[in-house]
Amino acid sequence: MEKTSHKSNAQCAKDIGEAINSHFDGFHYHTGFEKELIETYGLERVKYVVAYNIRQKLHDGRISKENKTWALQSQRNQGENNPKPEYTIHTHSGMLDLFANNIREQQFTHEAEENLKEGDTNEIERIDMDMQL
Repeated sequence: MEKTSHKSNAQCAKDIGEAINSHFDGFHYHTGFEKELIETYGLERVKYVVAYNIRQKLHDGRISKENKTWALQSQRNQGENNPKPEYTIHTHSGMLDLFANNIREQQFTHEAEENLKEGDTNEIERIDMDMQL
């Protein structure tokens, strides 16, 4: 299982790098392609690989403080300290930062949807309890 996960992480990193580079025309960074990567690999894997790469570049001023903080929090939860060069996303640090912004936005949207679903369930349970009384 771990070997499969390792291979998937490495392939995810390769695909992210290729996708970022193919969606930047030299002047504009075209968004929206992140969703396809998330559909292919899942939000957790994409977050993990992106956070791993940012964590390797904490000294790089082209990556925002917000993304560095996010990456450190994400990686802390993963317990990953061993360098894995095969997880490297081969792209410009500024492009990685823009991509991370979009992944954080996707994460925020996903969490908000999950909280809304949980809130709906809690509301239904509360209404059900009221009806029983």
